[in-house]
Amino acid sequence: MDTFVLREPEWRGFAAHGQHETASTAIDVGCGRGSMSGAMALQGRLRSTGYDWSEAAVAVARESLSHPLLSFENHDFGMPVRPIGLQSGAVDVICCRFVLQYLDLPAFIAHARCLLRPGTGTVYVVTQVREEMAKHSLGGEGLPRAVIAELRDQWPTAPLWPVTPRGEVVALALRSARRAGSR
Repeated sequence: MDTFVLREPEWRGFAAHGQHETASTAIDVGCGRGSMSGAMALQGRLRSTGYDWSEAAVAVARESLSHPLLSFENHDFGMPVRPIGLQSGAVDVICCRFVLQYLDLPAFIAHARCLLRPGTGTVYVVTQVREEMAKHSLGGEGLPRAVIAELRDQWPTAPLWPVTPRGEVVALALRSARRAGSR
């Protein structure tokens, strides 16, 4: 699957589950060429900032996409510092398309919880399911089912839906983050 292309089933799922009706601010972690950042700004009408560790990816995104609600910045979410100007509790949607497998998951989720607007924030995730990828001879990339299930268990609301017909790529919307230590 081309991870840069935003397909209709993914956008429909995002529109249905990935944003609260009052959402206004989104960040796209590991934005690559910016397809999701652009869609959130153009179709979702969210003030969207795409972040990528690659200066080349940010340059391509800036060159190919332009909108008043859209910006791109260079930042590595694998590092323990937050991007300049990003305040705690100020983000409605944190988008993570095909990037969680490359991050320190517990550290990133703790960081995301801090950034999300209390009560309405959503972490929108698209990932390959490692076992399904291997079953269809597509390689062993993505997150294992057990990690996806554990991640979903940490959030009060966590719908999951297939992005591809065979379910080798799924999306989930992790909403209404629990406070650390609560169940």
